Amino acid sequence: MKALENEFPTSRALQIQSQFEHWRATRQRRGPIPDELWKAAIELTKQHSVYKVARLLRLDYSCLKKKGMVSPIAVATPEKPQVTSFIELPPISQHYCEPCHIELKRPDGTQMQIQLSSLPDTDLPGLIKAFVG
Repeated sequence: MKALENEFPTSRALQIQSQFEHWRATRQRRGPIPDELWKAAIELTKQHSVYKVARLLRLDYSCLKKKGMVSPIAVATPEKPQVTSFIELPPISQHYCEPCHIELKRPDGTQMQIQLSSLPDTDLPGLIKAFVG
């Protein structure tokens, strides 16, 4: 939840502002802002608007907004989902019906094919629901 407008800048925001000013005054040459300062600025955006934080700390609004949106989890390489190439079903009952072929595709591209030569004893709708869900 964002803090009320009249509460900005808070004592924490002013403390971070002084850290930025100290860094700007004492740095030897132009270079990237240290990660600790970015983290502190991003932390402020969780309580106050990005615009106000960027203005107070004299940061580029777009850059602060982008850095605040990117989390370490999003940057990490996502794990590939396990691919199941074959699912063994329990034996099919002796009640015969016309052979049937069921092919299911999920939006992520995963496919499942079921070939039946008779009515199954298994919970076919439950199997399909588990695959789709």
